[in-house]
Amino acid sequence: MAETYDVALTLHCPLGPVARAACLRVAAASHNALIREQSLGIQDNAGNALLGDLTGPQVFEEADGPGLGIRVN
Repeated sequence: MAETYDVALTLHCPLGPVARAACLRVAAASHNALIREQSLGIQDNAGNALLGDLTGPQVFEEADGPGLGIRVN
């Protein structure tokens, strides 16, 4: 709907790393994605370093195939 009306898209999903991967995938597929909100100090990142689950620039490389580009162990 945001794309139809040429409105910037802001993604909000502070539920953990898997939800974050899904939001980043949507952002990569949307030409009007502006920002993805990050809740700091609650839930999955309480007590962790700022964005501690982002270990390097390779986490922002868009996957070529289907899926979220993550491995759950």
